[in-house]
Amino acid sequence: MTWRETCDVIAENTDLPARTVDTVLKAFRDHVQQQLEQGERVAIPGLGTFDVRWTTGGVARSPATGRRIPYDGHDVPRFRASTRLREAVRNRVAQHLRDPAHRTAWRTASAMLGDLSAYHGAAAVPLPADATDQDVLAWGPRAFGDAWRRAREAYLDATPAEVTAAKDHFVAVARDTWGHTP
Repeated sequence: MTWRETCDVIAENTDLPARTVDTVLKAFRDHVQQQLEQGERVAIPGLGTFDVRWTTGGVARSPATGRRIPYDGHDVPRFRASTRLREAVRNRVAQHLRDPAHRTAWRTASAMLGDLSAYHGAAAVPLPADATDQDVLAWGPRAFGDAWRRAREAYLDATPAEVTAAKDHFVAVARDTWGHTP
């Protein structure tokens, strides 16, 4: 998201003019920079904390000559996300993908459908963007013929039934791959 898009979204959500939002955000940015230059922390509840951390100096080796080059320590600005922000980002990943069996099933489906797309994708008829699971399962054999059936059977043989019952990754990957209209 660009600066302008951010200002527009905030302006829309607050009923403030975009120019005012731009001015306020720039003032906030300048304030955080000034505080960090003075070695102060800036905590924003629900978002996180900006602070400065010292990194020690050391010795690096020049790739060209192989000589050792010492460098000084210096301050580095840092942002530590709040627990609330970390949880929000963590929760954007579907819970089933945290399970190794589901990750394996997703990778298996991605590999099989990737091969199907590479070798037979040109012949595929478009999949409607709003297709249900049943629509995808009916579309596959029409689009790819026997190659779809073989890939589906191989996926089902390689994937535990309880994983497929919880989430059919073969269908989900097919929808993600072919369900977007250009």
